[in-house]
Amino acid sequence: MIDKSNFIFTQVKNFLGTSVKDASQTFQDTPPQLPAIFMNTIGNEQTSDDFENNENAVNNTIEFTAYATGTSKLTTCKNIMSKVDTIMRQFGYIRIYGPRQITNISDTTICRMISRYNRVIGSGDILK
Repeated sequence: MIDKSNFIFTQVKNFLGTSVKDASQTFQDTPPQLPAIFMNTIGNEQTSDDFENNENAVNNTIEFTAYATGTSKLTTCKNIMSKVDTIMRQFGYIRIYGPRQITNISDTTICRMISRYNRVIGSGDILK
């Protein structure tokens, strides 16, 4: 299976640097430290096989959720999402949703913003 999620997560986390205090690929209602980013692979469907039934490409969709609190929480989320957008475009992804602010049901004092990105990844692709 073609899966670049760990590589992408590490690159995004490093690119965000100190603009986030917590980064995870495991969902939490309320991250332990804010601002935070959550990355979730929401689709990695096979799109191409060879004659031996080996996977040659996947249609990869990744969702990012930014969390922040405080008086400038919306601005903080927008800044995080702008940085996510920059690096995801460098990897050849296009934004297919968002960034969109949504209500954080478990704690309404937290601003939550979501964006989704998509691209086809071939078996020989190297993301840089």
